[in-house]
Amino acid sequence: MTNGIVDGFNEVSQFKECISAKNRQLLLLKHLSLLLAEIDDEKTFARQAVPLIEKALIVEGGLILYVEIEGETIFAAGDDADALKLLCADLGSRITPGDSPLLVDFATGKKQELGGSKQSALLIAPIIVKSNTIGFLGGFLSEEYRWFKDEKPFLLHLGEILGTFFCYLHLKRNLQSVKMQLENRCQNLQAVYNVSRSLGGHLDLQTVMDNTLDTMLAQEVLSVENKGGIFLLNEKTGQLDLTCYRNIGDYLLEHEKTIELGHCLCGRVAQSGEIIISTDCFCDRRHDTRYEGMIRHGHINLPLKTERQILGVLFLYLPGNVRPTEGQIDMLQTISGQLSVAIENAKLFEQVIRDELTGLYSRKFLMDRLKEEIKRLQRTGRTLSLAMIDIDRFKKVNDEYGHQAGDKVLQQLALILMEEIREVDMVARFGGEEFIFLLPETKVADAMKAMERLRLRVENHAFVIDRNEPTLSITISVGISGLCSDCPVDAPSLINAGDMALYRAKQTGRNQVASAGACQC
Repeated sequence: MTNGIVDGFNEVSQFKECISAKNRQLLLLKHLSLLLAEIDDEKTFARQAVPLIEKALIVEGGLILYVEIEGETIFAAGDDADALKLLCADLGSRITPGDSPLLVDFATGKKQELGGSKQSALLIAPIIVKSNTIGFLGGFLSEEYRWFKDEKPFLLHLGEILGTFFCYLHLKRNLQSVKMQLENRCQNLQAVYNVSRSLGGHLDLQTVMDNTLDTMLAQEVLSVENKGGIFLLNEKTGQLDLTCYRNIGDYLLEHEKTIELGHCLCGRVAQSGEIIISTDCFCDRRHDTRYEGMIRHGHINLPLKTERQILGVLFLYLPGNVRPTEGQIDMLQTISGQLSVAIENAKLFEQVIRDELTGLYSRKFLMDRLKEEIKRLQRTGRTLSLAMIDIDRFKKVNDEYGHQAGDKVLQQLALILMEEIREVDMVARFGGEEFIFLLPETKVADAMKAMERLRLRVENHAFVIDRNEPTLSITISVGISGLCSDCPVDAPSLINAGDMALYRAKQTGRNQVASAGACQC
């Protein structure tokens, strides 16, 4: 009788424990399903979901959980992540796709189905996605652990829920990575587009370089300092000339304005035609330039080249010990390629529009520009002046000293003219020893003052034709014509009026400035 009572009591107790375990499992699955719908990162999962699972499994020492997808560790929970990886690798041969939850006896290494001996055993349940095992969860069993027949389907279902969740995290991470890559790509393309737009079809070489350098330094995505410049190869000297720069120190402007091929980073780039990246100017032996007060910095130096030749070098400053990314390097190489093409086109254009001897604009280009200025004047109602300049007794220079000496005089006079022009002005060689100075938005009276200053400067300049010969004194005569919007004058008429004024200046003694009598606006 007593035995029957005891047996009945045990059956009731086991039944209650079974009901309690069932409720615990259902509550976990319910709360976990709701919770995982709101969780979208591993940290929140570890903080909120892991404690729920630990409580439901009743394991000692905390939950062990490891998930790996496509060779990437998605999640690891336990005392030692490295140990978990080793454990996962070992269990990988034991847990096969669709495997059931099991016990592993650490003493013998054998595995067995739930319900067997639990001494020194680890409860392991696979985390599953479409019958593929991507990890495991479990923990060391407590002495009070009791297995019920519903434990296995519960653990399998829990593994499927976790598998779906971690696949979601993996996909989300990949999508975020792709989104970031696309955003970076868009920023890179925007930077390249900005530089391309800055080139804008300009054919003036200096404008091309100035616009490009300013735009590049303004692109945050390039991560360069607001310092850099462009060296162009001087075909006559075979050296690199610093033709465009921003925020360069005084020492460099004084000592590195012209450098030899092979000297420092830029010279090496021009010599090899290959990009050079230097992250530390103090540690890089190729960085030949040293000066007092130099701050640690890096450089990225890119060749400006075409299929036929090296045109120069683009150099940009980097913060010390910072290396540009592959994406930034690709961008800079694309930009340097665009700049190379623009420089080559500008040089070819200048060969067409420039006088070969003096470097001034050609007569044809002058005529085109003059026609445009007259049209603009008629639209805006402003003024325009033209000065025709002629070297006095130039034939005598050629006869006494030779034509090479005459060429040197023309070249030196051209340099003086270019130094005297404003940004809006234009000077061209009209033919022989005649030059034309175009002065937009300038009245005749103001043009006469400007040309008088020029005349005095030429008169006081010592022209050098040979080191062994004494310097020459040269004078010029100037004729000025002008018009305003009310003057119905075309380009040839304006030039003819200037020529007549020049003739009058020569007839009345040379070395003077005269104006046409027609329009004194």
